[in-house]
Amino acid sequence: MQPISLSRLGFGIALLKRLQVVLFACLFLACVGYANRALADEGDQNQTDDVNYLDQYGTWIDVQPYGTVWQPSVSPDWRPFTYGHWVPTDAGWAWVSYEPYGWMVYHYGNWDFQPEVGWFWIEGSEWSPARVQWMHYDGYTSWAPMPPEGREWQDPWHPEGLRFWVVIRSQDLDRDNIGHRRIGRPPVPRDVDRRDVVHEPLAVHDFEKVAGHTVTTQPLRHDPAPVYMHPVQKAPPQNRPAEPRQVDNKPQAGHPVGVQPPENQPVVAKPVQFNKMVLPKSEEVRVKKYSPQVQKKVMVPKNKNKQPVAKPPKPQPTK
Repeated sequence: MQPISLSRLGFGIALLKRLQVVLFACLFLACVGYANRALADEGDQNQTDDVNYLDQYGTWIDVQPYGTVWQPSVSPDWRPFTYGHWVPTDAGWAWVSYEPYGWMVYHYGNWDFQPEVGWFWIEGSEWSPARVQWMHYDGYTSWAPMPPEGREWQDPWHPEGLRFWVVIRSQDLDRDNIGHRRIGRPPVPRDVDRRDVVHEPLAVHDFEKVAGHTVTTQPLRHDPAPVYMHPVQKAPPQNRPAEPRQVDNKPQAGHPVGVQPPENQPVVAKPVQFNKMVLPKSEEVRVKKYSPQVQKKVMVPKNKNKQPVAKPPKPQPTK
């Protein structure tokens, strides 16, 4: 056997060192990539890259006079602020929803109802622990979604009022799955002048008196949750859908070749900054307990939406 020359031995050692460097570099990059994916998974689950967040759970439609609004795909008896529970916080009673989109549509914007359309959500930018109107009287507490400006609901004891209001006994305000505590026919206030009807949420200390137990006021915190949303656009004046945009690739006066004028540029979803309420562990446990059964009960596929569909007006008989 011929002895190995020192030059060949040195070359082999140098090659091994280079291979070690490359191997360590590959392992390092793989670990960094895994860590980044783990952080992304543990981070905001609401941000998506190519779709509107609410598209998963409903449809964007045009409703006069609001323009583009969002309608959830739900069962016919569904109504907002029913499937969840109330938590006393340092900022007031906060609504904790069992629906996956509840963190957004119950803390921003407004809700409206039209018999031929159903319930729909109007996007807004102001965050609140709960976008509702309150009323309590004679040992009963009720709430309804915050309507748009200029819109009012009938009183909860009105025959049509239960379409909008959830009414419970005040002592049940902190119960789980509060919709199960709803009263079918709330009584008319005893006071003829209705001076005892208070249009405010029940104070925590008043609730503790009627409930017979104390509650812990939770600190309210919310973190940024950017999501992709369709831009809100006003519907055209006519009662018909907007004409589809035709993209013209030909150069036009005042626009460089290859650059489309603004009216021909496609409308795309853009990230919008929302805030999501951070729940204590105890509240997360309550949500996980009821969310699956609530979603199974009320949520339906988009192509099987049970809310009423807008119908054209019936033709009037000619005289």
